[in-house]
Amino acid sequence: MKTSFISGTFISLCTVLMIGCGGNTTETLVTKSLLSTDNSQLIIHIDPNDAQYQQEVAQEEGEETPHENQAPVAVVKGNGEQKYLDIHIGEPVFFDSSESSDPDGQITKYVWTDMDYNVLSTDVNFTRTFYKAGIYEKTLTIADDQGAISHDRICILADITAEQIPMIANAGPDMVVPENFRVTLAGRVICIEGDYSYEWKENNELLSQEATFQKMFDAGIHEVMLKITDNETGHMAYDTITITVTPADE
Repeated sequence: MKTSFISGTFISLCTVLMIGCGGNTTETLVTKSLLSTDNSQLIIHIDPNDAQYQQEVAQEEGEETPHENQAPVAVVKGNGEQKYLDIHIGEPVFFDSSESSDPDGQITKYVWTDMDYNVLSTDVNFTRTFYKAGIYEKTLTIADDQGAISHDRICILADITAEQIPMIANAGPDMVVPENFRVTLAGRVICIEGDYSYEWKENNELLSQEATFQKMFDAGIHEVMLKITDNETGHMAYDTITITVTPADE
């Protein structure tokens, strides 16, 4: 693979019997009355600095409150189709991401890549023609104005049927990361959904049997092999990812 550089409401409650929150006493706390499950009145004391309490007060006073950024939603279409597109060789495909959206901001980046993580375009849409029969997966990655990202993919079947799609394992792009960086490894089968088992190994040492896991590698070059097994057919596919960890003093 190609190399990429990784650059009721819940409230924080205090104990009722004169016990403070975070070192405060109940004299500095806000008193709030709630109804318990048996309709009796329950008196609680709340830290006025509690984020949830401040949000409730702001809502009651009609003020806007800060919120966590929501990730954008990536939507890929090829000639108007999603997920799978059947074409004949020599037929152009119009890749379109104009239906992508961000619920609380703006999309600032569009990056289209192929199965080897080559960048194909950074535009909202582009056109590509396929001259050989086979399977072609294109991935769209978008980022919003607060740095959240989202992905969507489409599989192009050029003069082949869905039954002819080969089982191809994908361990992700090769990485160059600094020492003490926690790497996320994510494996999948390209363009085919199914029931799979996963094995990640380095020098025959089993690292994980999950599709996705995290690990902090020592400085040096690490070759990690991914094996994916189709639990229905027994078919297996392999891929290798190279993780280069640079020493902290470099």
